[in-house]
Amino acid sequence: MAVTLRGTHGDWTLPVGETILGRGDKAGLRIADPRLSRAHARFFVAATGCTVQELGSTNGVLVNGDRVRSAPVRHGDVVVCGPVAFTVALDDRPDPPVITCLRGGSGDAAQAAVAGTDTMDPVEVAGLSDGHRRGLAPEIAAAVSGIHVPAPGLPGTGPSAHRPGTGSTMIPDEQPLRPGSALTSSEIRSPPTHATPGSPSRSTGLAPMEFLPGERSPLAAGPGTWEHGPGWRGRRVAAGALEAGTVAMFAWGGLLAATASGYAIALVTAGGRLDAGLPTLSGTGEPAGWWPIVMTLTSPAGWERAWTLVPHLRGTGAPFAWLFAGTMLGLLAWTVAHAWVISATVHAGAPPWHRRLGLVIVRAADGSTCSWPRATLRWVLLGATLPLAAVTALAGITGLHDRLAGTRIHDRLR
Repeated sequence: MAVTLRGTHGDWTLPVGETILGRGDKAGLRIADPRLSRAHARFFVAATGCTVQELGSTNGVLVNGDRVRSAPVRHGDVVVCGPVAFTVALDDRPDPPVITCLRGGSGDAAQAAVAGTDTMDPVEVAGLSDGHRRGLAPEIAAAVSGIHVPAPGLPGTGPSAHRPGTGSTMIPDEQPLRPGSALTSSEIRSPPTHATPGSPSRSTGLAPMEFLPGERSPLAAGPGTWEHGPGWRGRRVAAGALEAGTVAMFAWGGLLAATASGYAIALVTAGGRLDAGLPTLSGTGEPAGWWPIVMTLTSPAGWERAWTLVPHLRGTGAPFAWLFAGTMLGLLAWTVAHAWVISATVHAGAPPWHRRLGLVIVRAADGSTCSWPRATLRWVLLGATLPLAAVTALAGITGLHDRLAGTRIHDRLR
């Protein structure tokens, strides 16, 4: 199994076994970038495949846009380690044996081009003139009959052709056969070093997803290539509405529920009663539980009464402690809901509804994942300009919050 990583900082072929990627001195694949951890990720290559494992890094590991702890990678997968993006190229074909072409067709071991080659009765390769016959052992012919010939015109290779006959020998046209010449293993096994559209899907070194030079992107296409997929505007509007509804439900719902509960329990502890359907601390009216007091907040009169009663709870000991605890718990729920959205943007590329609809939030400059400060700024600005954001989303243009934060919503890579 040959595993090649084609990335923003170069191409590497991983050896069988473990390879640590990071910026530390002990990393087998070392990239001096401060956004990489010293030991950021571990690649494990075996005969059956390749696995990537995150090693507790700060900026994490993503496979095809999803943050992972450990996951197998397949041909064409995009692996993001912090600021570095790789396209994985796998070649699971066995290495072909070295092929030696013999002069003449007698099979005499003395004519072997490489010392130590076993003596075999060769078969004649059809299609060559009598003066340029080559001998190829039957066992070798059978072993290499499935050698893949790259399509003509691949960068890094010359035009190639199959000689008629066994279909087992790849001979570059720039190097015609001459009497006494021999093809080396490198001439037969050299893979293309660059990918082109339409290349075979299992050839070593292919990168099915191309990035612009200097603008490689782990999540979305680079600058100048912001073509959106079908229904992008509708998906963007739907994702924004669903995300806003979810955040509002947890943030404002949690804030109001916790604060109202703290207020009601504080009144009950202070001996509050209900008089004409509204809470009071004057001692008149009927005793009330915390739930009836909470329900008074469903009317404007209940909010007006709460505004007048809260100052009387200051300095009352346990009742004020309940009011304070409820308020703090509500603020915590509000903060957690917003922090969840920001965290999902940093670690997964976008909150859940965006991802379900095939969208990610990326840096506008290079399409990479957002940092914590950038994601925080983006969502704070969105909250401050929410009505304008709804208008720009319906119009299909970049919102003011995205422009100021340097972010952009784009289709997620598959």
